Amino acid sequence: VENEMVLVGSDRTTRALLLCEIANLDDVLQRHGHGCKEGVFTFLYRTITEFIMPPHQVGYLGCNDFIALLYNMDEQDAWQRADAITRRLKKHPYFWNGKYITIVPVFGIYHVKSGETAEEALASVDYALRAEKEMKSAQLQRIPSGL
Repeated sequence: VENEMVLVGSDRTTRALLLCEIANLDDVLQRHGHGCKEGVFTFLYRTITEFIMPPHQVGYLGCNDFIALLYNMDEQDAWQRADAITRRLKKHPYFWNGKYITIVPVFGIYHVKSGETAEEALASVDYALRAEKEMKSAQLQRIPSGL
């Protein structure tokens, strides 16, 4: 990401960062144990790369975070990719140890501005992801129990 960010502005290519985290990872680990964690991460990475292919860049940041650097895409285009990934994961859950495991992704998307450093852009996309998580959490709390 740092190497690619140096080029922002010099080649007039618009870029967006897409940050993805598994919202229900704690639940998955409690129900299925840490043995399935690596498989869940691999499955999510493969799903992401079905919708984000070269020349775009996709990588694993560590912990629970995947990142994509999208070229010639604005935030709306990036959200369309995120929605497609979410739909695919919902329709085709991860199968492990005889059980289907639902992966619930949450995304943050940020349009990289000319002259921004990688550190600034990563902080901004992380902020966008946290805001999205808070919004989804608030929506879930408003749903009456029993539904």
